[in-house]
Amino acid sequence: MSMFSRHAELYAALKNDAALSAVITGIYDMPPDNAASPYIQVGDTQEVSDDLLNNTGAEITTTLHIWSRYAGRKEILQINNLIFEALPEWALYDGIEIIRDSAEPDWWHGVIDIRYYEYR
Repeated sequence: MSMFSRHAELYAALKNDAALSAVITGIYDMPPDNAASPYIQVGDTQEVSDDLLNNTGAEITTTLHIWSRYAGRKEILQINNLIFEALPEWALYDGIEIIRDSAEPDWWHGVIDIRYYEYR
């Protein structure tokens, strides 16, 4: 399966999850300036070659960003749990970091890395 196919499958799994869709306002590659809180942004994707013993493959990591105006971490953590539950079984959850940027004090930012392996 190609990186594009896996990316599309990950997006569909999140978009089609009823519990997650009930809480967020959207899932974006590039959110509009007026995107309502909370939402998910699909961030960078990195592919690293992982050639081992005649197997040619790659480790691929996609970063998801949760953006929230809720006063505190609670909403980010709830959405994080819903993302974890919605992930396809091939996707490996690598944890979350929650950040509050002093330049944007009204926004809380959750950063999640989703990893998987591709063998060719």
